[in-house]
Amino acid sequence: MQIKLTPLSPVHIGTDNSKIISPFSDYFVDEENRVACYIDHSKLDKFLESQDERVITNFVDAIRNQNSSAGKKYTIDKFLRRHGKNPYDYVLKQVPVSDFKEIKSQQINPTIKNAGQPYISGSTIKGAIRNALLFDKLLRDKACKSDLEKQINKCKDQKELENIEKEFNHKIFGKFGDDMMKFLRVSDTTCFSDNSLKVYHSKRVNIKSGKDAIPMNYEAIIPNQKSVTFEIKSSAKEIHKKEYSKLNNDEFSYLCEGNEEEIFKILRNFSESFISHEKAALEKSNSEESRHITKSLLNFLNFIVSKNYNIKGAVIFLGRGKSFFNSTIDMCFGDEVIEKIRKKAKLGINRKIKKLNNLFPTTRTVYYENGQIRGMFGWAKISKVDN
Repeated sequence: MQIKLTPLSPVHIGTDNSKIISPFSDYFVDEENRVACYIDHSKLDKFLESQDERVITNFVDAIRNQNSSAGKKYTIDKFLRRHGKNPYDYVLKQVPVSDFKEIKSQQINPTIKNAGQPYISGSTIKGAIRNALLFDKLLRDKACKSDLEKQINKCKDQKELENIEKEFNHKIFGKFGDDMMKFLRVSDTTCFSDNSLKVYHSKRVNIKSGKDAIPMNYEAIIPNQKSVTFEIKSSAKEIHKKEYSKLNNDEFSYLCEGNEEEIFKILRNFSESFISHEKAALEKSNSEESRHITKSLLNFLNFIVSKNYNIKGAVIFLGRGKSFFNSTIDMCFGDEVIEKIRKKAKLGINRKIKKLNNLFPTTRTVYYENGQIRGMFGWAKISKVDN
């Protein structure tokens, strides 16, 4: 089944292999045009090769000392100008920035690309679908939910909670080669265009105190780009039902051939519950200090909700986001159970008073445009491509 995907907020998909984009060697900011100018390293290498050892040493030393007070004043454009070169002659491409004053001289976290063009991996989409399917299982199967609660009540720390998560996944879908999710195939999306990227200034903000933490910058796909497509295919056949008895149950019918559309309903319900849960947490946290944060995020979530009511599609949360605890367990169990889990796993303890915070987690990652909070990363709309 062909699916089209349209970002509703900036989508950043990180990768362990990503090379951080550094102001000391990879980009500089053009303040007048509000763009990050990415350096063409083939041209930079040729320039360095033509210089004497002293210039190369200065370049290497500047990068090595980038965390020092002197290093922080250095940027690649200043280096080139110092040696009589126009930095714009070494630009490979220009990417818009959301807040050039904040982003200037800071590292940028790149998103994944294929031959230089951004895309969303099938594994990222499948992971989001899997979370929704687990949530649906817990809502419908009281015995399964009760068993998970018993297991969680035995955990002593966060590591044990993570192990319980793995075992729960295995119990529902099977282990490794026997994982029934192998019958759900999700491809990578087609690539977005070259001009679909923007660098967003981001902070981790406290929704209770209104304080923010260390800023980060993310290269992300701009919202409302021309839709890309990917494929979802349920591939379980009658012959597989003999080996995997769970496939005979209606609750796993979405894995059988031709039943892919059943997943949309599960995704819609999951997103609706997720957003309702998030809105409740924001409303609970609302204080004089954090009102500007909660107001912006509530407006953003109301916008996402308005995009979720389409019988042929759903909204989905991708990339930078929440853990299994925050996105599944926290939504399925009552406050009393969650408090027990947090005490055992030591989640969200206020170190000063050594007690649980009323809210957990108390922080959210938000992105900015022109100094104002606009929303959260990672929301997209998906829908079936009509034949």
